Amino acid sequence: MTKRVAVVTGGASGLGWAICQSLAQDGLNVVIVDRNAEASARALELVSRGLSASAVLGDLTDLDAISGLAAGILDRHGRCDVLVNNAGTHIKRANGQRFAFEEISRKEWDLSIALHMTAPLLLSQAFLPGMKERGWGRVINIASRVARTYTVQGSAFYVASKAGLVGLTRSIAGEYAPHGITSNAIAPGRFKTP
Repeated sequence: MTKRVAVVTGGASGLGWAICQSLAQDGLNVVIVDRNAEASARALELVSRGLSASAVLGDLTDLDAISGLAAGILDRHGRCDVLVNNAGTHIKRANGQRFAFEEISRKEWDLSIALHMTAPLLLSQAFLPGMKERGWGRVINIASRVARTYTVQGSAFYVASKAGLVGLTRSIAGEYAPHGITSNAIAPGRFKTP
């Protein structure tokens, strides 16, 4: 059988790196997508452990570059069977606190929507046709507990984008379930990341 390929965005650190390690240990060929050059070192670390991995450098807030990024992955690997939309950020004020609702600018709003909703949409659109053709696939979106419950830590732009990601997940799940594809959102709480 052809080895299944897992694409993990934001895979060079934090939760994404843990996901990459787990998928590689389960025998998948992991493609670490990250804007951080450390992605290449992470891929080499997995390869040195006898696992299958590679890295693709890219900034998912550059929405015009996503189709080329996805096409490059398909050219190199021929497929994507598991897509983990993990890349994310929660912009904070200089003092580390969230932005109050009235302080939010279009900059924070647009960045959060681009990274947490539009990039997952575009990557899913790029990879779902192949999953559908093969009759099997997984789309896993890393949302947040703030998508369902108010917390004092969550800025409105982050909350809205993660809630939108949950809705996107639900739509993919409903439309693609008849084709052997599942879509799930994971909503972790706070954990330490860079």
